Amino acid sequence: MAIDTRIQAHYQGTIRDQLRYAPALNRGTPMSLLFSGAALVLAILSLPYVYFTILGLVVSLVILSGYFVVPFAWWSARRNRWLFEAPVDLTATDAGLEIANAAGVRKIPWEVVAHVREMKQVFVVMLRSGGAYCVPKSALQGDDLSDFRELAAEKVPLRGA
Repeated sequence: MAIDTRIQAHYQGTIRDQLRYAPALNRGTPMSLLFSGAALVLAILSLPYVYFTILGLVVSLVILSGYFVVPFAWWSARRNRWLFEAPVDLTATDAGLEIANAAGVRKIPWEVVAHVREMKQVFVVMLRSGGAYCVPKSALQGDDLSDFRELAAEKVPLRGA
């Protein structure tokens, strides 16, 4: 990448988008793996009791898939609709990401980004602190899509869906 790499995107999400991507933001995180494993161990320990075993397996799968967060995301989005549906300006540079929305401006250096996961319609920027941001591919115009992919791969691990 060139030294003065600057990729800009402007997008506006919807609550529906937030709920669609909420499971992906939590799938494979250390906490979801830990709690899913604990539920699986409890299911195995309760093998003589069929209903408890089935319940433990279902809980384990729901946590592992990330879908357990959808009710919480829905509740939060309903309470803060103005924030979830506010326009977002994203600037990606060699130094990091700058995300500006109705709540303010957040500067995220690449050092605090754990990895970027590329999915069919979005890039999921996973932070080391456990937070995450979704960047819709539709917001990246022209060569910006491939430039963002290259920049992310240069700075942090880039994972596929």
